[in-house]
Amino acid sequence: MNLILETLFSPNTITATIRVLTLLIYGTMAAVINVTSGINNIGIEGILLSSALVAVVGSWATQSWLVGTLCAVVWGMAISSLFGYLVMKLKTNNILCGLAINMFAPGATVFLLSALTGQKGSSISLASKSAPKLSLPLLREIPYVGILFEDYSLFTYLAVFVVLFVIIMIRKTPIGMRIRAVGLNPNAASSVGIRVNRVRYTAFLMSGAIAGLGGAYLTMGYFSSFTRDMTAGIGFMCIAACNMGGATPLGGLLSAILFAFANVFSNVMQSLQMSVDLINGFPYMITVVALFIIGYVNYRKARKAAAKK
Repeated sequence: MNLILETLFSPNTITATIRVLTLLIYGTMAAVINVTSGINNIGIEGILLSSALVAVVGSWATQSWLVGTLCAVVWGMAISSLFGYLVMKLKTNNILCGLAINMFAPGATVFLLSALTGQKGSSISLASKSAPKLSLPLLREIPYVGILFEDYSLFTYLAVFVVLFVIIMIRKTPIGMRIRAVGLNPNAASSVGIRVNRVRYTAFLMSGAIAGLGGAYLTMGYFSSFTRDMTAGIGFMCIAACNMGGATPLGGLLSAILFAFANVFSNVMQSLQMSVDLINGFPYMITVVALFIIGYVNYRKARKAAAKK
């Protein structure tokens, strides 16, 4: 038991948790913006996966990680805008549209990977670039918290600014207030002159850009190449973190921390010689349990509110 606790709170485990958390932050913040605008986009999984390959291709073609990142961001914005067009203009069901994106991404990425490399499993043959790691030597010497300033990818530090951006944008800026108003009651927002579709398109563009950054981090920060189906359901976990956190940036961040720790804990459980299937499914079991608890709490609150009327 002591060995397990030491492993859970070891520097290596904390570092691994931060690396997983970085990806969850990008996906969760993208989901928060979508839900706040009133339309849930479950296609974040597909955007993360496809953006990851676009980042690799862009950095390989230009030999620049920055250009690869920009390509992933533009791609994420394009797919998210397409989702908005299908849902708002063509009145497509948002769940079916999101599922279509998630089903399209695995096949499209394998096709493109095969066309470029002749392989269907990995982009290892493409000499793509990785984002630089940021070293903060003075802060690394601080006891206990120095582990937070190890040589992490630049994307990890950028994720902190993404959280701050989403918090400030939603709470303090005019566009954020419009997004909230549209999400709460689009008819009321329209009656006071707010152009609902334009506001939602803006939200989709921001969401797609953040998800694109997450895809770029996946192949240029977390890993150094693209692997088939490498997201492995992380996009759905981001949506769960968003919902568990009440679709707020801070709540989503706290939920993402929980899921990141659960993901790393599943690796620690391997030392117990437990079933591999059980170990791999542990983060998703945590997700289901957490959503059940949140759903039950909201149900109780709704019943109490109805009883008072």
